[in-house]
Amino acid sequence: AISDGPTLMAAMGPNVVAVFDQCIEVRSLHRKSHHEVVQTIPIKGITAISDASASASASGPGASLVLVSSDGKLHKLDPVPLMEQIEELEKSGMFEQALQLCSDH
Repeated sequence: AISDGPTLMAAMGPNVVAVFDQCIEVRSLHRKSHHEVVQTIPIKGITAISDASASASASGPGASLVLVSSDGKLHKLDPVPLMEQIEELEKSGMFEQALQLCSDH
């Protein structure tokens, strides 16, 4: 289940984005994941969250993203495929993090 109770939520592909006081939690909706936290993003002062999937249709079928506003800023949460994340971590020399992603999935 979700931590202390989010103030806002939005769907993003096979995930749900939950807003808390100090951060955003991205949780998987896959049954086998038991709805575990996939990622925690430290953003404070969130005032609004919007599922912008409909406007993302130009990005291709199944495209989804979430827009988050906080303290006069707009943040775009855009899902990145797992292999792309691993490859980017490897290019950056972050091998431990790449291995962790591999072992988590």
